[in-house]
Amino acid sequence: MPIAMLLGFGRRWCVTGIMFLMVWNEGLVMEKLCAFGQMLGFLKWDWARFDFLLPAHVCRRIAVVSPPSITHSQDMVAWKHSNDGWFSIKSAYQSITGLRNEDINTLWRKIWRLQVPQRVKSFLWLCVHNKLLTNEERAKRGMTDQAGLIRSVKWNNPEDGWVKVNVNGSSNIDDNMNGACGGVVRDHLENFIVGFARNLGNCSSNQAEVWGVLSGLEIVWRHGFRRVVVEMDSLITYGLVQNQVPSTHPCFFLIVHIRQMVERDWEVQFKHTYREGNDAADAMASYAHSVGYDLSFLELTPVQVTKVLDDDSRGAKLVIQKAEFMVLKERELSWSQPELIWNL
Repeated sequence: MPIAMLLGFGRRWCVTGIMFLMVWNEGLVMEKLCAFGQMLGFLKWDWARFDFLLPAHVCRRIAVVSPPSITHSQDMVAWKHSNDGWFSIKSAYQSITGLRNEDINTLWRKIWRLQVPQRVKSFLWLCVHNKLLTNEERAKRGMTDQAGLIRSVKWNNPEDGWVKVNVNGSSNIDDNMNGACGGVVRDHLENFIVGFARNLGNCSSNQAEVWGVLSGLEIVWRHGFRRVVVEMDSLITYGLVQNQVPSTHPCFFLIVHIRQMVERDWEVQFKHTYREGNDAADAMASYAHSVGYDLSFLELTPVQVTKVLDDDSRGAKLVIQKAEFMVLKERELSWSQPELIWNL
């Protein structure tokens, strides 16, 4: 197969503005149906006008895409074989050959290229070789019966006058990467106010998490709250909403929507919590797989969410977290984020 054709398969469109992009020319549907411009409702897909024309698997692909907006720039092309959408010779070669250089040697290179003191590199070298006397290693040697760190984790109330919306997203690998997001809004007295759920179709876990933040902001704004804490358990998502994101990133235009909402006349804080402190949002995200593609507001909680809310109201949970080096392997090593290293 020609190289140009192989590289063409790595192209994806970032749909941003009202450009009437013809979906049948971009591999989204098999036959000519209609243009994107004919599908838009107000900041959401107008499903009633076209979902009956498309196969279910195509609707699942559309559901996760942020609808085009006149406030955005022109549609652009991105590279789907990289996390940030930028093209590189390395990612192109790996996509063509099917090879992935993600073994331990990649980790070694990251460690030795860090611009840090030698003692820090030596410490990381010990981590890789499992030579640190962690609780896990002590348990293996019979020195203790606890193989992890014991942490007390609970849901914390917002301050008086504020509400907290806990958000989460999930992507089911066993169900063709079907994603969903959900969350719950509570006040400083732990009272449940409203929940939300949204089926996102085919998407990654990162996209589902970011959709959760955007949906959470939308629901509290619609309900008139103007002092809001948005809490999530994904460090990746927390970093995305706090930092600059390249325009080719799969979540870029979701982040644009989030920042446009934050700039409104209200106070918004983003916070990170451990997964065990975000159980209610996790339960709601799991429930969201059973709802439709539009954002659903829930005045009454599903049974599985009610149980978690009751657990949260009873206070702290004792959580054992295994101190495995795999945590380090999953994150980008950076001296600007030493807390990701010292928390092992």
